[in-house]
Amino acid sequence: MMRQTLLHPLFFLLLICVPTFGQTPFPFNETGYGNVMKQAKSENKSVLYMMYAAWCPHCHKMRDEVFADKEVSDLLQKNFLVAAQDVELEGGRDLARKFSVSSYPTFVVLDKDGNFLYGFNGELKKPDFIAELNEAKNPEKQLPYLKKNFGNDPSDGNKALALILALRKASLSANEVALKYLSTQKDEQLVNALNWKILANGVSEIESRPFQYVLSHQKEFASVSSEKRVARKIENIAMEALKNPAEKGDTIGYKKQRVLVKSIRMRKTDSLAYVYDKFLYEKVRDWKAYQNATIHSVDDFDAKNYSSLRNTAAVYLTEISDKEALKTAVKWSEKATSLQESKDGYLQTAKLYEKIGDKTKAIAAAQTAREFCIRVGFGTKDADELLKKLQSK
Repeated sequence: MMRQTLLHPLFFLLLICVPTFGQTPFPFNETGYGNVMKQAKSENKSVLYMMYAAWCPHCHKMRDEVFADKEVSDLLQKNFLVAAQDVELEGGRDLARKFSVSSYPTFVVLDKDGNFLYGFNGELKKPDFIAELNEAKNPEKQLPYLKKNFGNDPSDGNKALALILALRKASLSANEVALKYLSTQKDEQLVNALNWKILANGVSEIESRPFQYVLSHQKEFASVSSEKRVARKIENIAMEALKNPAEKGDTIGYKKQRVLVKSIRMRKTDSLAYVYDKFLYEKVRDWKAYQNATIHSVDDFDAKNYSSLRNTAAVYLTEISDKEALKTAVKWSEKATSLQESKDGYLQTAKLYEKIGDKTKAIAAAQTAREFCIRVGFGTKDADELLKKLQSK
């Protein structure tokens, strides 16, 4: 009996210590990129690399339900050296950057020399995954073949589209290919169904000739697609133009792109400029620019957005000192609580009134916060402390 009792905790400990991907019956190679490619070369095999994160439920589902399937396993082991890399472990970030990984799981197919052949991503059902594997091992579906085929005749729209779709599936830029093909088309040739697919899936430069032509011929392109698709393409290009410099904190590059986005003169693109203005100037802590970007725009774009009204007013509370601007922030905070009551919203309003020196209204807002807490069964400690502070002044 004692022996059996001692085995239980040891068995439990072993289960805990096994790495997450070690639990799968599929023999992933997780020895690192260098070792994987050495083995691929020695075995003369292509590599299917699964880029994953330990916290990703889609990755676990692929491992537990798809890779564990015998038909899938047999297909994989016959055609590929199958490797996996946790992007958050050593070497993972570099590999993710190398292969433009932006979502999990991502599957990258390489030849034995490390050349990129094929890519796709996401949680897939067994039939869809098998279909992707069959495409991945077909030389005519691989990027080297598609690039050579297009390069032999850059004026062939079907060859261009095939390459563009493969690049997009692999999360790689197709802009250069799309622009190269479209440069073979005169303006009067641009509006047709095939060219629209190439524009929609490939072009990403806001200053490019094809996109500028779309802007000035929206109705014509809508006739070969739809108004909704044309509008969505315009919005997506505007978003990408603003997103990249904003995320990098590049204020000079952002301002240049912003001028182009604002020149589109659509409410949706103006709204995107407003959103990224706030994001950028909060990121770089340029509070004067943040105030200029919001003071006259919040009412236009966020009048009914509770969270955004609250968050913008919160920035004013902590970072803005201009009294007139703070009075406007009070209105945003009050508007937010009219849309959705909350203890924090009422307290924020009270603190904004305190900051502009209106003690009477600050006390009234703090009292409202206290009454709200009593009404919904919350504790009143925060409201009581603020009231005590205000009344002692």
